[in-house]
Amino acid sequence: MHINATFLVQIINFLITYHVLNIFLLKPVITSLKEKKLKRKKLEQKIKIEEEALRSLEKEKSDSIVIFQEHVKETYPFVSLAISEKLPESKHVFIEKIDANQLKQAVTQALVKRVPNAY
Repeated sequence: MHINATFLVQIINFLITYHVLNIFLLKPVITSLKEKKLKRKKLEQKIKIEEEALRSLEKEKSDSIVIFQEHVKETYPFVSLAISEKLPESKHVFIEKIDANQLKQAVTQALVKRVPNAY
């Protein structure tokens, strides 16, 4: 089997073209894909961290609402807190047959306790 000069020139041309394409095309594309993948992983980690922070804030908020509801039930027995069945997250306050003066006195007492130098 004889290898002539044109075949050798084609092999050399192929190798030169492969290396040029590898340097100027393949490596930049591969590095940009790796960078995008790394950015995506970082964003996913940030999203997970933010979701965890949001869940903890929601838990704190719901805990504070429960504490407030218990405080209101203990302090003002004439006011009942009810949760609507249609809107489970909304809280409504219903006042049951109370005198306006009694409500005014209760609110005034609560404000006097909370605000120094009220009177």
